Amino acid sequence: MKKKRNELIDIFKGVAIILVVIGHCIQYGSGYNFKNELLFFNNFIFKFIYSFHMPFFMLISGYLFYNSDLKKTVFEVIISKIKQILIPIISFSTIIFIIDLCLENVVYNRIINFVISYIKYCFNNLWFLWSILFLTIGFKVLNTILNKLKFKDWLKNITYCLIWLLLLIIPDVFGIQMHKFMYPYFIIGYMFNKYKYEFNIKNSIELIILVVIYILLYSQFSYDTYIYNSGYAIWNRSILQMLYIDIHRFLIGLVGSILCIKIISWIYKNIKTKKIYFILSNLGKKSLGIYAISNIIFTYALFNITFELLTINYGFVLFESIVILLVSYVISYLFSKNKVLNLLFLGNRS
Repeated sequence: MKKKRNELIDIFKGVAIILVVIGHCIQYGSGYNFKNELLFFNNFIFKFIYSFHMPFFMLISGYLFYNSDLKKTVFEVIISKIKQILIPIISFSTIIFIIDLCLENVVYNRIINFVISYIKYCFNNLWFLWSILFLTIGFKVLNTILNKLKFKDWLKNITYCLIWLLLLIIPDVFGIQMHKFMYPYFIIGYMFNKYKYEFNIKNSIELIILVVIYILLYSQFSYDTYIYNSGYAIWNRSILQMLYIDIHRFLIGLVGSILCIKIISWIYKNIKTKKIYFILSNLGKKSLGIYAISNIIFTYALFNITFELLTINYGFVLFESIVILLVSYVISYLFSKNKVLNLLFLGNRS
């Protein structure tokens, strides 16, 4: 008998993908000056979304992986992630590569340069999916080794923390800073499932404390807080300054994610709005396709359409977000109805 999906988890993913799309619409859909002069980094809504949206997504990924870790071998995890994540990465990257070939954005004079360019496109696109791929396989291999060494849970947890500290000193090369940034959230999500973390708000005091902490952390959110601008390794600037940036970035991502989890869980438990939950859960089920398809729309359509806008218009951003979510969802839905396209672009997800 097929196990029933957890609707609340799909709703979490649905909220997360909406935040991703809104954030990218602010960046790509507000005109040339707003994007190219990097004005979006100072936008208060953009800062709010980017303070926790990808950590939130990775917490969910770690939470879901716990069950796979219990049931699957290393080989089974590798095979499933190749199918579910690597194949869609290659498929979408190939489309982007072909588009750039047609637009003459790819320059090459020999076959070897052509091949190298293609490989770079595969590695440089959809970084979050790469993070899930690396972290799930890496964590499964690590856990398998620790289990064979008969490490107890407390010793495993210490090992996870030591690896996290090690990541702080490994240089940021080949985009590894993005995956290092995601690592602690994946582990924490895994632990949430393992130790049956309570999603619901226990009392109003807990909520007030979380909100106050988030507001204090948000008040210190700056250009350097973005992982894209400061990196992750402590050698990128003075050690104390970089440690402060890394700790602050980690804390606001964690607190923001927990707040989002608890508020959504409370609403889901206490307010019966089935139509909204249906929409959110369906967006969550198609989040991979929406993430990848919307990425193409942002890069090759939205920016060119809104090129002449003078500054951000929140009405336009809302309209753009709804349209892109709808278009991306419909394309993902159509892909899911064809066995070949479902495998190539959605990793055989239902």
